[in-house]
Amino acid sequence: MAFSSHLVVGSSLVIRYTLTIFLSAFLLFMVQPLAARLILPGFGGTAAVWTTCLMYFQVALLCGYLYAHTIRSFLSPRAGWLLHCLLLFIAMSGFRPDNLSIPILDPESNLSAAMAWRLTISIGFPFLMLSATGPLVQAWQSISGSSQRTYRLYAVSNAGSLMALVAYPFVFDRLLGVSVQKTIWFAGFVVFCLLMTASGLQVVGKSAWQYESNLTDAIASNQEMGGRLFQTTVWVLLPAIASTLLLSSTNILCQEVASYPFLWILPLVSYLLGLIICFDRPAWYRRQIFYPLFAISTGVSIVLFHRGINAGLWAQAIGSATVVFAGSMVCHGELYRLKPATSQLTQFYLAIAFGGAIGGFFAVVIAPEIFNGFFEFHCSLLACLIAAWWMPFFRNSELSNRNPKAGLFYAYGLFAAIAATPVICSLVFLNASQSQLGVVFRERNEFGIVRVQDLNDYRYMYNGQTNHGGQYLNQADMQPSAYYSSGSGAAVAFKTVRNWKLASASNPSLHVGVLGLGTGSLSSYAQTGDEFRFYEINPLVVDAAREFFTYLKQSDPDVVVGDGRVQMLRELDQSGGHDFDLLFVDAFSSDSIPVHLLTSECFDLYLQHLNANGIIVVHITNRFVDLRSVLYSIARSKELGAVLIEHKNAEFGIRTRWVLMSRNNRLASEPIVQRHLADWPTEMPTIIWTDDFSSLASVVIWSARRNSD
Repeated sequence: MAFSSHLVVGSSLVIRYTLTIFLSAFLLFMVQPLAARLILPGFGGTAAVWTTCLMYFQVALLCGYLYAHTIRSFLSPRAGWLLHCLLLFIAMSGFRPDNLSIPILDPESNLSAAMAWRLTISIGFPFLMLSATGPLVQAWQSISGSSQRTYRLYAVSNAGSLMALVAYPFVFDRLLGVSVQKTIWFAGFVVFCLLMTASGLQVVGKSAWQYESNLTDAIASNQEMGGRLFQTTVWVLLPAIASTLLLSSTNILCQEVASYPFLWILPLVSYLLGLIICFDRPAWYRRQIFYPLFAISTGVSIVLFHRGINAGLWAQAIGSATVVFAGSMVCHGELYRLKPATSQLTQFYLAIAFGGAIGGFFAVVIAPEIFNGFFEFHCSLLACLIAAWWMPFFRNSELSNRNPKAGLFYAYGLFAAIAATPVICSLVFLNASQSQLGVVFRERNEFGIVRVQDLNDYRYMYNGQTNHGGQYLNQADMQPSAYYSSGSGAAVAFKTVRNWKLASASNPSLHVGVLGLGTGSLSSYAQTGDEFRFYEINPLVVDAAREFFTYLKQSDPDVVVGDGRVQMLRELDQSGGHDFDLLFVDAFSSDSIPVHLLTSECFDLYLQHLNANGIIVVHITNRFVDLRSVLYSIARSKELGAVLIEHKNAEFGIRTRWVLMSRNNRLASEPIVQRHLADWPTEMPTIIWTDDFSSLASVVIWSARRNSD
């Protein structure tokens, strides 16, 4: 009877621990994309928001693990449980997600530091408490008489994380506004606090931490690892490599392709899937499978890296996910094989978190300072290949010809060298191309890589691999070209507004606002008396436009550094706004327009800066997103006339797409508009994005479109 009762109690404990860890992980990884979603508009919709958030969360996870390790090292189980319960209920009052929505108004602020501060004052303390759950619960389990599945709980934690990440883009973000998401998360956090409190009741009567007898494993572990210092170093390095690979792959996917929530999450899902398999089903990790998979995915990822936006979104997404998954399996598979006895459990998790934080800090903070390209991606691939070569043999201090493993050691080395060849060739090419292929400017900051390149008597500006305009090298005056040439939506808008002003016998000069600078090409339409005002979030773009192109030198417009929406909101508060005749939305983060510039609330702001006969011109040329239904729905909701202008520039081989909106109902009937008018799709869903809800699921184009650069 007593034995049966003991089994029931043990099963109850296991269920309680499992539910607690699962819910904590689910909330931990649900709040990450939610926080990034909330903070994104205030920081210009830049792709760096997600990778910076990832880095912050890795550092916060480290702090949570350090807190758990401190409790286990210096407090009794009872004291640790009481302290943790107190802090949990304090954390319930520390959830301040509205602080994330406060925009950053100082364009000179450091992006990473400003985001870290916003995250800290809004969700930092609840996140810290959640991140300590895994090590604490597993420590409680190890002294509660049910320690056999201690490391399996780590897999349960990652399974909860994985479920949250999969659910976010396909359920929460697609069906619910962020205000509802915040409510659901907070309700879940309250339930978690109650579960966590109940989970620790079993250790209240324990006066000291008691470890199961596993001395043999501990001694063997230390002997095989060659000492505690070396053991800890390996525990740190392997997750650091995996973390760098994760963040660098995500950075490339978001900055070189597009910054969408489901693309943020995909590499992280792959990373966590590797963790789950390695810690829950370690037998599934086989070197003969995952070493070749990583080698092949390395070569494919390098090809896709150079293809950039010319590859389809599916190809980029799958390629990134595959290389991150394979790298995660290699690093975490080897890490699991080096796990210690549970007496060293919190030290082990602390080392893993420290390695993850180091990798994140390197990819987000250090790499943009020391590299002018995404070379941290190449570094992580090479480091993973070296680890794959060395880890099976590093325990052997001597690898002589008489050692039976020596031949296998050199064979693995040859295999790793062959796999590293495309990575090294890519690095050599990228560094050589800076001086050999007409590159006159190449710099990197937290917003991405800006490059100015001369090809065939034409000077281009690129953000990543996306063409952001250019200018003929031999032209004496400013002539619009590429996206902005005669017949484009930009040209049609300028001609239409000038005709309206001339017909009304008013001052023919124009007041023009432009969100997004590029090379400053739109100022080529300026005439005497016109006033142009550009808003540009990336200081590197401003520097390149001023130094290497003549548009700004000849027209001398106002250039405001900062996110266009944030700056226009501040100007509205300070001076009552502008009276623009034309307002262009031509801001791109790599190949996509930041979503916060296309919401209903943002168009209300645009209309407050626009005069009665003004035109809002939105440049929606894009490879991966069809925004026609979004713009058409917004125009109808605001009672604006809207026309679609499509233009093919045969000289550059590009097709541009523009939407013009105006309160003036004569817009669609103007002769110049009629000559370039394109038909709206026959069937378009009603899609009105708001600051609370803006799902991209229904507008994504997964295949590459070469004519829509």
